[in-house]
Amino acid sequence: MSRHIFIVGLLGILLVAALTGQDGPAFPYLYIAAVVATFVALKPFLSKILSPARRYLLVPRRWLGVPVVPWNLLTHAVMLVGFVAFSAAMFPHQAGGDRPVDHDHPVHFFKIWQLREMLSHGELFGWSHRWFAGYAPNYLYPIGTDLMVLLVWAMGFGQWALDHAYAWTFVLFWGLQGFGTYLAGRALVNPWAGAIAGVLAMLDNGAFRFGGWVFAGQWGVWPNSFAIAIGMIAVSYLPRVLQEKDRRAVAMFAFWMGLSLLTHPLQMVHLGVIVVVALVALLSSTPEASRVLGIARLGVATLLSVGVGALWLFPFLSARNQSENLGEPWRNAYDMGNQLYYGKLLEGSWYLAIMLAFVGTVALIRSRRFGPSFVGLMTLLCIAGASLWFTTSFHLVRLSEAFSFLQYQRFAIIVKPYAFIAAGSAIVGAFHLTRSGSSPFRTFIAVLMGVPILFGWVDALRQHQMDRNFSEASQRPYKQARADLAAWLNDAWQKREVPFYRIETRLARHDHSFVDFGTMVPMPIYKSGYTPAETLRFKPESSSTAVLDALNVRYVVSARKLAGPYTLVKDFGQGLTLYEYKGWKKDPFVVTGTGKVTLKEWSNERIVLQADQAATGFLRLNVTTFPRWTASRDGEPVFISTESIPDERTRTAFMKVPLQPGTYVFEFKRGLAENLGLGVLLSFLACGLLWFSQIRPRGLGIIELPLLHIEGSLEDADSRGQSDAVLGHADCFGRRCAGRARGVDPKNQGIHEGHRGALRLPANTSIKPS
Repeated sequence: MSRHIFIVGLLGILLVAALTGQDGPAFPYLYIAAVVATFVALKPFLSKILSPARRYLLVPRRWLGVPVVPWNLLTHAVMLVGFVAFSAAMFPHQAGGDRPVDHDHPVHFFKIWQLREMLSHGELFGWSHRWFAGYAPNYLYPIGTDLMVLLVWAMGFGQWALDHAYAWTFVLFWGLQGFGTYLAGRALVNPWAGAIAGVLAMLDNGAFRFGGWVFAGQWGVWPNSFAIAIGMIAVSYLPRVLQEKDRRAVAMFAFWMGLSLLTHPLQMVHLGVIVVVALVALLSSTPEASRVLGIARLGVATLLSVGVGALWLFPFLSARNQSENLGEPWRNAYDMGNQLYYGKLLEGSWYLAIMLAFVGTVALIRSRRFGPSFVGLMTLLCIAGASLWFTTSFHLVRLSEAFSFLQYQRFAIIVKPYAFIAAGSAIVGAFHLTRSGSSPFRTFIAVLMGVPILFGWVDALRQHQMDRNFSEASQRPYKQARADLAAWLNDAWQKREVPFYRIETRLARHDHSFVDFGTMVPMPIYKSGYTPAETLRFKPESSSTAVLDALNVRYVVSARKLAGPYTLVKDFGQGLTLYEYKGWKKDPFVVTGTGKVTLKEWSNERIVLQADQAATGFLRLNVTTFPRWTASRDGEPVFISTESIPDERTRTAFMKVPLQPGTYVFEFKRGLAENLGLGVLLSFLACGLLWFSQIRPRGLGIIELPLLHIEGSLEDADSRGQSDAVLGHADCFGRRCAGRARGVDPKNQGIHEGHRGALRLPANTSIKPS
């Protein structure tokens, strides 16, 4: 009571001094500092009041057959809402539904819009003439982000626009970065380390190809970071998969990791590294359960996650030879150490967080517990394994050409959540070292004096790590001119005399702001210059007349005046003009030889042409080749070769067939990979069975018996191996062997208990040794 009276009296004196001071204005943060200091000082008193409610919520219960701990659910819900609210505070305009349009964002938006159009026709994979010289949507770039935006859009039942859904999904993604990192940190180290790591993940500034705000937000390459955020939710189940008989954890790891595989191909590498590092951490840490059984559960979880991701993985792998090689090595090991000294190893990331991560990594690797050692090893091995020294020393590119497709800088995006968890653990460790022995009075004084300084520090943090500014759709350039242009082009398309032509958008090479203009007009768009978010090898980029002829370009949208083979059609104001290409070709094919060819049918996946009786030579269809295209003449299969045009020799590959009289039919047909991708349904079913088997007290009966038999056999093998190891070393290192022997039951009672746990038999049931 005396302590409380002293605190109230001191607060009164401070407030009187602040209100009656004549030398200058009261310090603006004094009141807040006093409140914070009072809360810290009264924390023991408040804990006594709230502890009964916490004890009540910590009691495990079963809701709808599912065992839950209400306190954990409440904590997760509060943290999720908190991280998403923090994200909304960082991006207030996006929280209001204003879509970002910087760099790659318009490209992602068009992909999402086109996927919605395809799904409305019951198609997930197929062919489209909308981009380049035609391309196969969803084969070469993952679909997880697109599906998530469409899910948010569908939740509105048509009451909100796709623009709003995109903006809200981005806000949700940014919050999930923090929440996923928090869950992993909570499970692997401790809750406070996870919470700090989640905040650091959301505040990360990053750099080009190094994640964070610059890459995921400003450059718009957010599917990569989104996939890792989802993957970290899966990682949070890893300790339970390896160390507990929890089949629900196996199901949840597979579910979330499978979704991350659907979201970005780099997660295939992430999953492989997780498995390897988890095995190393498990075998080098103090055993807490059957290692053999844990490894088996991890194998099952990994296979199921690949099954969930098969919806996109199998079609992608079947067409991977059509993917553009964008691989690029990172620094060598020496340069990494040099950059670590300057705090620039993870470019653009906060210097303080990186140095704390280094200290935390060293401490975590020394731990003999699985969770901390896993975080430390992931942080170290992901960085070292991405070095040029590692890739060249082990000749990875010679081992598999797939390694040449990796941008090793993006390993920094994988390592960041683990590095932030390590930084969080370092902060928590330092706090524990300083808190012991402090009195409430000294704590009150320290907080009171330190909070005003902390405000300045936090304000600097806000300016450098939280000040995020997008270019948004509501304020984008040419807004009215775009609408007028779209209306004119829509009217011209209705009056067209041919079934097909393209328009070109000619801006700066890396200006992608007009890609989403394709959602406003019905005709295909050819964007000159580089186009991200689509790794197709054969995507022309130049504006030469040879390319315009081959792509049947009729109109050119430009932000500058054009001369030569262009005629001005209309100036739409704001600097946006429309030109007609004088030499545009009406036929989407080229005949090399004699005879006449007529276009009979033109659609995305079926093209029919008629060659007359004088036809000889070759027929080139101005559509990019792809493994799913087939050709026939009068019902007989025809071999498809490829032909490039000189101006874009490495970026064009049009379909070419021998020309003879008859009817040519080009068809895009889906293959086995698309059907195998539907195996995701079986994987979801398996995850559901694992989940349900954990809920039911007696499992799933005869369906589960084979799995339980294998589980018991693995426990037998692991226990016998440990027993043999102890007996074989009984004559040496007596103290160490005694320590090991304490963990082994010489009468094999541990084996029997393992069977009893696996088969869920009553406690009084005896099992005879086999």
